[in-house]
Amino acid sequence: MPNKDDAMEIETIGSGSSANGNLLSQEKFKLHFSNVFYTAKQNNKLVTILNDICGELKSGRLTAVLGPSGAGKTSILNVLSGFKASGVSGKITFNGEERNNLAYRKVSSYIPQDFALLDLLTVQETMSDSVDLKLPSETKSEEKEKIVNDIIRILNMEKCRHRLVRNLSGGERKRLSIAIELVTNPPIMFFDEPTSGLDSVSSLQIINYLKQLALDGRIIVCVIHQPSSKLMKLFDDVIVMSRGNMVYSGPKADMIPTFEKAGFTFPEYYNPADFDICLFYPQL
Repeated sequence: MPNKDDAMEIETIGSGSSANGNLLSQEKFKLHFSNVFYTAKQNNKLVTILNDICGELKSGRLTAVLGPSGAGKTSILNVLSGFKASGVSGKITFNGEERNNLAYRKVSSYIPQDFALLDLLTVQETMSDSVDLKLPSETKSEEKEKIVNDIIRILNMEKCRHRLVRNLSGGERKRLSIAIELVTNPPIMFFDEPTSGLDSVSSLQIINYLKQLALDGRIIVCVIHQPSSKLMKLFDDVIVMSRGNMVYSGPKADMIPTFEKAGFTFPEYYNPADFDICLFYPQL
């Protein structure tokens, strides 16, 4: 379990360097999507999974995708990340140009909820293999070593650098999955429930790391299930899903006022994430 010193160290991550110290901070990026539909075949019938979703994701901002089970949270992540292409229609642009899936996948990464890791490798070995596989063959060994060292330092994994993956805690495994994807320094990163299975301290750690990655100039989007009020404070933007529909997309600060203008009352001292779920599923 993370100790107090680990939690304190999180606060300074990214303050003087990019998440990949070998590279400069990211430039400004924008992912825009409008009139996007996603249909899939279920029981030999075409079913609309996502219905006319619209919105925009900007670099430097951490976005939470909220909603109850079955709302379409993972589906929107799959579509926006390019992980799902078949059955998708609508307009998706990256920096003003229509998204090319092949090129787009080279600048984005998708970290699923259950990220496959090799249990019999150490953290150091896992990272060394990652840079060998992901970086161009002409990359010098000194540069590879610097990239690994920078990422391990930024994600506070020095203490477990030589530990076998099978002996890592849940939070350490999550950090290692992030570390692997940071090798190529992608400007867009999608996470499917990065806090799943973690205690409150580890969850806060992970979201803090993602916040710092966003502050380095990346677009960071993550599906988050039942976030605490403390976690919600770290997010800049929110997407609220309900039955395949996007009922809100925009700054977190504007979410509650938007719903209140629509006639809904927000109870005092209530978690905004819980409010969203109860709003569209009153039986809960």
